[in-house]
Amino acid sequence: MELAKVGPIDDFVIGPSGEIIFATHGATVKRRASDGTVTTILPSGGDGCTAVALVKRSDATDALLVLTTGRFSEGGREPARVLRIDYTTSK
Repeated sequence: MELAKVGPIDDFVIGPSGEIIFATHGATVKRRASDGTVTTILPSGGDGCTAVALVKRSDATDALLVLTTGRFSEGGREPARVLRIDYTTSK
């Protein structure tokens, strides 16, 4: 059963509402909502997005952590980073 066509995927995590969040190993992170809609939640700035994780912040809100490979992969421009993005299922 195919759930979504989002291009290359390095990693994924299942969100609190059953959505799937994908690290694309490109500059973007995508999300497949439970209704099948695919959206981009990090449109740029993630040079080599390779891993994703959902965490609770100290104020009990959700945050998405994105690990980038940066210059580790051929053609990478930025150093490897961990990005924190505020996350809600309404995005």
